[in-house]
Amino acid sequence: MDFKLFLSKTIKDNANIKKMIDEMFNEIKNDQELMHYLDKVGITNQEIIKNNVATIMLVKDDLDYCRKCPGFYACNKNHHHYVFTLNYDGKNIRKNLMPCELKLKDEKINEAYLIRDFPDLWRENTVNKLDKSKVRLPLIKRYKDALNSERNWIYITGSHRAGKSYAAVAILNGFIKLHKGKGAFINYPERVRELQDYTYSNKDDFANLIKLYSTVDYLVIDNFGNEYKSEYVRDAITLAILNERARRGLVTIFTSEFDFDDISYMYSLNAAGKARGRQLKNLLERYAIEPIDISTAAIY
Repeated sequence: MDFKLFLSKTIKDNANIKKMIDEMFNEIKNDQELMHYLDKVGITNQEIIKNNVATIMLVKDDLDYCRKCPGFYACNKNHHHYVFTLNYDGKNIRKNLMPCELKLKDEKINEAYLIRDFPDLWRENTVNKLDKSKVRLPLIKRYKDALNSERNWIYITGSHRAGKSYAAVAILNGFIKLHKGKGAFINYPERVRELQDYTYSNKDDFANLIKLYSTVDYLVIDNFGNEYKSEYVRDAITLAILNERARRGLVTIFTSEFDFDDISYMYSLNAAGKARGRQLKNLLERYAIEPIDISTAAIY
């Protein structure tokens, strides 16, 4: 290789690198918010900034994106919902990832739900956002009545995809906002299957979940009636949970395609179990009063 050509290329490359460093350095210096942050973490020496310009530019690029934040659910960074921060020990600069403010807020919201079998976005559901159609007005009235009543169960029924689960989440969020406390929203067929598995594999987990469902401040039993039914499911799971919640006066919200008579019939199982079926129906009538059908309401 011709040494003169090699030397010329090296000098040219070095010149390009120096130019890139200078450009990045100037971008950093012209970013007042970034410079204030660097000062806050103790990076004030311009030579140190220049020597670590690539690392600091990562923070700047991250900051540039967040200054035009598209919203929590639209975040498109490689490290969703996290931001770069710098740690300076007087010698070395290291970058870290920390949750952004929206992520911290999201985690705070999540603390209200012990179990949440519904999409993240539904946490923003509110009763005020439910349409005030003639079909839904009885549900909204029932919710308001239940806020300060011992008969505080709400039973939402209707056809498939009538918006039962969506409405139940809005009501759950309403109770949490107004009265604080913790909530749980469980897909009942799936959770019953899980409890049955724990009956044989982990009795401690079974007992802990039954206790959680029986004592959480607000419980939504979603898709009620579609769970597998047996004497054991009826007596050791469904009635055990509901009897305890009734005893404690705890808010319980159901969504179901079935009315009280349907539930009673299905849970009777056989002639010997009719009394248990009636017991379940009596609980529902006493605390939920009657099913509220939203079949013809707008689908969300």
